Amino acid sequence: PVTPATVRQLNVLRVLPETPHDLVPIYLPGSAPVSSGKGSNRDKVIELVNAAAAATRLGEYELAARGYLQAFGLCGSISLLTSVANMFYKLQVYDAARRIFDYLLTDATALNAE
Repeated sequence: PVTPATVRQLNVLRVLPETPHDLVPIYLPGSAPVSSGKGSNRDKVIELVNAAAAATRLGEYELAARGYLQAFGLCGSISLLTSVANMFYKLQVYDAARRIFDYLLTDATALNAE
């Protein structure tokens, strides 16, 4: 069932720009380290990931991709980028999903230990 909290989460994603299928991974939001300080990006990343997960559960894969891509832009976590690729796969935008996975496989700096 869709709860009021879920509706609020989806609304967070609806205001984000659509994911540029044809430009990934050439265009990825810039990433900056997430600090643990008050008012940091950390809270926004958590909000976006939770909203994207809710969208995924409801089959709203485009909205989920928006959230995961924006969260990636804030923190640079590769797991979020793979989530974007997975959403593209579910949307049957296979070329975009493949480009992200190819990028991750060929760019050694993308898979660093940080």
